Amino acid sequence: QQDEFPIVRWFAGAHTSAAFNELDRHVLSSHGDDTALISEPDGDKRLATCVNRRELLTDSALAAHTLRATLGVERGSRVAFHLPNDVLAVVWIAAAKRLGAPYTAVAAGTASSSLADRLADTGAAVLVTGGSGQAEAVLQALKMMPCEAPTVVMMRGAVACGWFDLSTLQEASREHFHSAEGGALRDGLGDSQLVSALWTSAPPQPVEASHPLFILYTSGSTGKPKGVVHA
Repeated sequence: QQDEFPIVRWFAGAHTSAAFNELDRHVLSSHGDDTALISEPDGDKRLATCVNRRELLTDSALAAHTLRATLGVERGSRVAFHLPNDVLAVVWIAAAKRLGAPYTAVAAGTASSSLADRLADTGAAVLVTGGSGQAEAVLQALKMMPCEAPTVVMMRGAVACGWFDLSTLQEASREHFHSAEGGALRDGLGDSQLVSALWTSAPPQPVEASHPLFILYTSGSTGKPKGVVHA
């Protein structure tokens, strides 16, 4: 669209989905068995596991359903992830993209004060965190927040009062996926059948190309960290 030359707008009015572009379209093209990522826990190659596109798509759709159906996350909601750099972090980030929910990823080991700043600055409605290694940092961060704290979902370990246990939430989503039309979690589905079944419960949400995808923060080496919104 060149009616404002020299400013050119590409695909004005069109919609897209990062989740569809990264996963669904490849599985629809019969590349579901292709390796999506290789995980090496603690950098140990002996423990390396491969995750294919079908597995990553299924797990992220399940996570997206959990965020939406149980926690009310929808397009435009902001979520935060405080997780180790492993497969689960990839799954949940893909889930946020599937919902069109802008996210910020706060690395495990980040100081509680920095975590509190990120949560307050983004106005995150939900925080998904890992196990006991992150629990104490989250508890301290929530005490420091000057505004309403997000809903906290704990992946493993003891759950603090008022927090949600992920395994309980996901069990409900698994039951839904099993009973939904097409049975997304049943064996024997072809690639296109899997995508069709997943879309009945957790379709990728189309958004404008300018829609916020994630919020990244500078290191803070020259002052207070600044947030940058990526479309």
